[in-house]
Amino acid sequence: MAYSPDGRTFASAGEGSVRIWPARMQWADLLCRKLNRSMSAAQWREWLSPDIVYINPCPQLPQPQPASPAAGR
Repeated sequence: MAYSPDGRTFASAGEGSVRIWPARMQWADLLCRKLNRSMSAAQWREWLSPDIVYINPCPQLPQPQPASPAAGR
């Protein structure tokens, strides 16, 4: 399943078919209300795909700060 970049539709796939569905606009808002931070671009690349252009899923929330090189020592 995947949402369109504007959040107005989503696609589902199964048994050899892909279907496009209208999405309730508040679904993304409801999910973001349950979180305490947004996804960073690095997390997006790691968890979703480096081939999908990054879109801040919850722009009203802070993004995690990148780890400093000294933090790994």
